[in-house]
Amino acid sequence: MSLMPFMKIMPDYIKSAQSLNILEKLKSQTPFEKSLRIDKKMCGNKCKCYFKPYIPAKPHKWDNKFFLLCGSSGYFYNFEVYTEKENNPSGRQDKEPHLGASSNIVVRLS
Repeated sequence: MSLMPFMKIMPDYIKSAQSLNILEKLKSQTPFEKSLRIDKKMCGNKCKCYFKPYIPAKPHKWDNKFFLLCGSSGYFYNFEVYTEKENNPSGRQDKEPHLGASSNIVVRLS
């Protein structure tokens, strides 16, 4: 998956598109490990974003949620920000089945 759709969804929130281009280049040059897993990461910050989900069971109720494709060494190879747009048919990619927002992200990362 490319990071460019992330730039199209949120152009106002990206201050430096050059850093995403560097991540794209590094991602294409890095070989994957043998064992991979999908991990969920909550990242707290103080910015006001429309895609911060409310999770009442967590200590920090408003955090950004990332899905990461990680190797056994702990490095991540790809990521996607959970924006809840995948619930709408217009937010899904072409010919993508409706499995739910989180499941669609897992399918795209793997």
